Order: sequence, then structure tokens, then C-alpha cells
Amino acid sequence: MYNKPKGKGGYSDVRVPAGPFFVRLDGWRFHSLTEKLKLKKPFDRLLAECMIEAVKNIFRLFNPALAYLFSDEISILFPKTNLFGLRVEKIDSILAGFTSSGLHKALTKRLLNRDVPALSLDCRIIPMNNPEEAVNYLAWRQNEAYRNCYNSYAYQALRKAGLTPQEAAQRLKNVKLSRLMELIKRYGVNLNLNDIPRWHERGILIHWEIHEKTGYDPVRGINVTTERRRLKVEWSPPSFIMEEGRNMLRRFLRDAF
Repeated sequence: MYNKPKGKGGYSDVRVPAGPFFVRLDGWRFHSLTEKLKLKKPFDRLLAECMIEAVKNIFRLFNPALAYLFSDEISILFPKTNLFGLRVEKIDSILAGFTSSGLHKALTKRLLNRDVPALSLDCRIIPMNNPEEAVNYLAWRQNEAYRNCYNSYAYQALRKAGLTPQEAAQRLKNVKLSRLMELIKRYGVNLNLNDIPRWHERGILIHWEIHEKTGYDPVRGINVTTERRRLKVEWSPPSFIMEEGRNMLRRFLRDAF
């Protein structure tokens, strides 16, 4: 997967192949974090907003193309770049550390009356060969988000029914999606599956968008309109396996390859 130059550099010289790549960050023991902070289960919007803020900092510093997140996972696509000389060790360590500290700072700012414990995300790199491969990657991660959503709701339903954490986890091991929905309907207290927020199922997409800004040109004495770039957060993205969602991703990826 990686090109390792000859010589005595060892792992510090392992580099990502030239071209776009995803950096995927995963939370380490985030279930303990949510317990200590007494966050809502199975999903807490405040945590999602803090993760978005941490990701926005990555955009401001390193200018990736887009990001997709769900639960405690973040996938960030970097276009053709020479970020840290494409050194895997450097990319993994700096982005994991920067995102972890950014999330901790955002949580501390929002939860003034709570002691936010130390937290950590790990990091890996997934090279991309072409735009369609990137679209397929995002569809795969969204499919995982969908299953994670219903698995999380089923787990909470079983816990409310009296099962221990170990019993609930064992009960859900290798369970099909249709069965998860049955368990939610059976044990979920007054839970209507149609009321589950879209971002719980399909995750959150962050990307650049172009917008027009009107200002006054004092030299010419006229109002002028210019194009500016800003970040947009999609809390209700379309399905990435459907053509609408795939075409949307293709538009966002157009300049990344």
C-alpha cells in the first residue's frame, strides 16, 4: 500500500503514494467518555457538534476536500498534496493529536460544569486511485453508519429491558439489520423508527461550497460581487448508494483528483 524508500530511515520514511487519500480517525474508548460526561444515548448532538468543530479546524489548517463523520469515526479526504512530505508517520501522529486536542477543547468549552477527561483518536491512511473509488469508500462508510445506528438503538433498548451491557452486546453479535429493527420495535420504549434523525442513520458530511458576497469598491464607487468559499455541514445527506448522493459526491470530488 505504501512506498518505502530504500535506506536506513525505517518507518519514518514510509510515504503515502502520490495522489488523494483519506485519513480515517476513530475514537478510542469513547463509550467511557460518553459515560463520564453523561451524554445522551445512543447519540448526542452536542458531541457531534464538537466533532464538527474539531474537523473544521483541520479544514482551516490543511485544506482537505471534504469530511464524513458518524459515531466516533471521521474520514477526511485530502486532494493531491505534499502534506508533511506525505510521510505516513507524520500525517498519522499530527492529525490524530490535533483532532483529539481540538475535540477536547470544544467539549471543555461547551461543558463548563463538567470535567472533560483525556480523549484520543487513532489514525490510518487509505489511498484513493480515482473519484469513483472515493465515492465507493464513502458509500461503504455510510453503510457502516446505518448499521451502527440501529445497532446502537437496539443495544439501548435491550439495556432498558434489563440486560447487562455484556448480555446486550452478546445478544447483538452478528445480528442482521432486519432483526435489529425488530428488537428496537419490541423493546424500544415509545420509539418510532421514523423519528430517528437522519444524521444518526446517514452521518454528517462537511464540504466546501462557493457563495457570492457583495461588497463596496471605494475606488470605483460601486457595489461588486465576488465568489467566496465557505464550509457547509450537511446534517441530512442523501444516500451515497443512490445516484443522487453519488452525483453530489462526484461534484465535490471534481477538483480533488
